[in-house]
Amino acid sequence: MEFTGIVPYMVKSIAAIAGDNDPQTKIDPVGFIEMLLDYSPQIQYPEIQDGECRDLRIRYMPRSCDTVSETYTCEAEPMGGWKESIIPNFHLVLDSVKIDYSTLCQLQREAMQPEMVGSPAAEGWRILWAVMRTKINGILAHMDKTLLADQNLAWGNNIASDPATNAARQIVFSKTQGMTDGLVQLTADARANNINGRFPIVGNGAVTNFQIWNSMRTFSDMNGIAGNQDFQTYYDVYSNAIWGNNHFGIFEPGYIGLIHINKYGDKIVGQWGETFYFRFPVPLSNGRVLLFDGMLKRDGCPEPTLSLIISLNYALWNMPNDVYNACDRMAGYNGSLHYEGINEDCIKVCGLTAPAPAPEP
Repeated sequence: MEFTGIVPYMVKSIAAIAGDNDPQTKIDPVGFIEMLLDYSPQIQYPEIQDGECRDLRIRYMPRSCDTVSETYTCEAEPMGGWKESIIPNFHLVLDSVKIDYSTLCQLQREAMQPEMVGSPAAEGWRILWAVMRTKINGILAHMDKTLLADQNLAWGNNIASDPATNAARQIVFSKTQGMTDGLVQLTADARANNINGRFPIVGNGAVTNFQIWNSMRTFSDMNGIAGNQDFQTYYDVYSNAIWGNNHFGIFEPGYIGLIHINKYGDKIVGQWGETFYFRFPVPLSNGRVLLFDGMLKRDGCPEPTLSLIISLNYALWNMPNDVYNACDRMAGYNGSLHYEGINEDCIKVCGLTAPAPAPEP
């Protein structure tokens, strides 16, 4: 007997409802990684010459100090010695997903449709890539926290401090800019540290809030300072917990970088036995992509399973702290400056805080 009107329930994916705001695949702001991808120097690791499993060292010679002579001499000074910076130990991040027979036999046809992803293109079931995308936020969060912790041990001297130190330097952001306010101080500090051109800022709290407010201004303040200035920031949701509340960093381009190794894609690539090796693209914001190593494994004993494993070996590289001689005014500077922002939301007049309004009668 057939009962008209009695049908199974309907399942609709959250992705179809939320669209771009799908909580399954939304990625938290990892500003430090984004800055590193935008500003990392071109360091190829490992160097592809006569063998791939080799260390990489950066060679440098500190510039000279004011030790010139004011009298003629026929004796030249010996050439200074070269120094080498060794790329630090690499971290590993890895995550995986496996679909076994107990799940396989319940999948709808749509979930089992083949889909090509990566380079070279790896063919897997659609559900496999969908599940892996739900893991991306956790992978990037772990990487970002690790890199932030590494950076917290690598701050260089701020030459604008007196004396120069790598301790967090406090600056004040206020709604009305004057010669002693944060925006001016950051630019002056950059000049004192020989930073040329545009520089990135990574952090959370006062500095990013100031950037939001500053970009919203449509006219100049009483001092003639207009908004929408070239004050680039990268918001990082995890920096407060690791660097400190309202702490942020300024970084000189070329002095800091994310170095990562893709083991698959050159010599180890394509089908090897029951495993397919490839590179897996992990998308970030604004079109940024980080390539991970991917392994797609098929197993048929005792029951059919399909496994996807992605991983990445990565490290943070900072300019060596001794790239300047001890006699140099820039001694201890490495391109990474540590700051603490303070939000002063009052109006300032000639350096004095405006009086509080009198209470109404």
